[in-house]
Amino acid sequence: MICDLQTHKPLALLPDRRPETVTAWLQMNPFVQVVSRDGFTAFRQGITQADSSIRQIYDRFHFIRNAKKQLDTCAASIVPAKITWSDSTDAAEEIPLTRAEKQTRDRQKRKWELVQEIQEAFKRGKNLSRLAREYDLDWRTIQKYTKMKGPPNYQRQRARLTDPFNERMRKLEKEGNTVKEIYSALQIEGYTGTYSGVRTFVQSIRKDRKHNTSGEKVLSISRR
Repeated sequence: MICDLQTHKPLALLPDRRPETVTAWLQMNPFVQVVSRDGFTAFRQGITQADSSIRQIYDRFHFIRNAKKQLDTCAASIVPAKITWSDSTDAAEEIPLTRAEKQTRDRQKRKWELVQEIQEAFKRGKNLSRLAREYDLDWRTIQKYTKMKGPPNYQRQRARLTDPFNERMRKLEKEGNTVKEIYSALQIEGYTGTYSGVRTFVQSIRKDRKHNTSGEKVLSISRR
């Protein structure tokens, strides 16, 4: 349909959208100087073939829609998919323990109960040798237990190849990179460890965020 730009009244209803149809109508109506149209290529071709001096402009709807698409594309290239900010007023949610973590916790609890029992017996006057026989432990172990001030902590940490890159991985993950992309970036920067090491660390970051252990909120931005 062709309408007058000033009166908005229909002027013609063309039988199809082919460029030659548009050209024929414009040649029959040489008074047209400005055409407001959408981005359909056939319209542009038909108008140009009829008279290249006719000024062609986008209608407001398609102009705004195309501008929004360009802004979305630009935003997707510079804005991370997720933005985090601190919110110290929110209480952090406790992370559910894994099966292995629960087993470790239970072992530590039983060990501490044993230590307390040995300490009480030692205070009542039993010597190290007697306690060693009763509990079937080396006397040095008994001696160590009698001097303990708090529950044992068996979470032994050993250096990992990912350790020097922890902050870098946090930054890359925060920017929305995948594990594969992070791994590739670290290799360029000198990382010689395995892919699984990077994946494990990134998964721990996402687990912490999911359970809000750092007191941070996560805002997800759609890129569509």
